[in-house]
Amino acid sequence: MKRIMILGANGFLGTSIFSELQKDETNRITLFSRSKCAYNGDIAIEITDDLSNLAAYKSQLCEQDFIFYMAGLSGAALSNAKGPDFIISNEVYLLSLLDLIKNEKNPPAIIFPSSRLVYDSAPLPVDEHGQISPNSIYALCKLHSENLLSLYNKLYNIPYLVLRISIPFGFTNVLHNGYGIVNHFIQQSLHGRSIELFGKGDQRRDIIYIQDLKSIFGTCIEQFERIKNQVFNCGGTTIYSLADIAYQVVESLQAGAVVHVDWPEEYKRVETGDISLNSEKLYSALNFRPYFDLQMALSQIKSLL
Repeated sequence: MKRIMILGANGFLGTSIFSELQKDETNRITLFSRSKCAYNGDIAIEITDDLSNLAAYKSQLCEQDFIFYMAGLSGAALSNAKGPDFIISNEVYLLSLLDLIKNEKNPPAIIFPSSRLVYDSAPLPVDEHGQISPNSIYALCKLHSENLLSLYNKLYNIPYLVLRISIPFGFTNVLHNGYGIVNHFIQQSLHGRSIELFGKGDQRRDIIYIQDLKSIFGTCIEQFERIKNQVFNCGGTTIYSLADIAYQVVESLQAGAVVHVDWPEEYKRVETGDISLNSEKLYSALNFRPYFDLQMALSQIKSLL
């Protein structure tokens, strides 16, 4: 039996992880979220509260084997406008969690989703030793959080795992929409709206479908002792331009349209240019390869509507 808590259980990644972990009926899962999880169905223990009150749940936190820290705010451009909120939500609450469990003899392992945005722009796949150069407070919070986890492992032996995720997209089993540019494209198309591409939309990205990402999270739990206390890239194996993605979305879902517009200044400031992740280190360690390409993923999404 594994005791697992998901902080931020109502978010895109949180709901996805839950749908994967519940496949193993021996898992004892606790969901922590600010609002009730409609998809729970009394399968998991549920805590409805804000992370600012995390200290009230110290005993529940300390009894876990794994804690997924999926809480926090997202959005590169938005973070530069609301820096204090992002720092509190994405860093301070993580630090509070680490302080609550640091004196445990066998503290729970923390699994943390970082971001491709910690890297500098590069046209070729970037491995984990790539140039680090955040250009948003969101990305900086991710990098600081990685360093906090490494520090608390060094000082207090708290095990951790960091996955620098590229662009996750798709719906969970409850059709819960997620964050990120590809999900935005999908939502615009499904509502019959125009997808606005800034400039030519020729920036190149790797993307990863949520079904593959769910499998990765589950496999990381099973093989944690082999991969713990490391940072891994976690992305797709195919690189697309944003224009390619947008036009494929419209064609596959047969709704909406693509229009090209000028770059808004706030988005231009945080744009990374071409960047894709080399995730070979993770996939070799897990003996795993992503299965879904974009077309397959869009076909599955369409079938779920």
